[in-house]
Amino acid sequence: MFRGCSRLSTVTFGELSSNPTADYMFFGCGALETVNGELSINVVGNSFNGCNSLRDIKLKEVGVDVNLQWCTNLSLESIRYLVEHAKTVTGKVIILSSALLENYENELAEIGEKATQKGWTINYR
Repeated sequence: MFRGCSRLSTVTFGELSSNPTADYMFFGCGALETVNGELSINVVGNSFNGCNSLRDIKLKEVGVDVNLQWCTNLSLESIRYLVEHAKTVTGKVIILSSALLENYENELAEIGEKATQKGWTINYR
């Protein structure tokens, strides 16, 4: 959808009529900082590869592995929202940047406990 839009800094979504398959939705959008609106996607895959400026996004109803390891500036609010609004699953993984763990170790431990209760594991790379 926005693959390779290197100058895109903000995008706003209204209510989507369906869950888009978004394997490369924001791939390579290095300047992307904010995604306004709630985004429910059914394939995350490589959607956020190279999104190192991303701070704010509301992902909801996710039931697949989520790789946000490139999002080194992701806000705690975005991570909390993802976990609170994720589906209950078995054996799914959320991958976050290890830079976030260095800055928010205590907060992420608490979020990790909530994720575990819903069947998620949070890993850091």
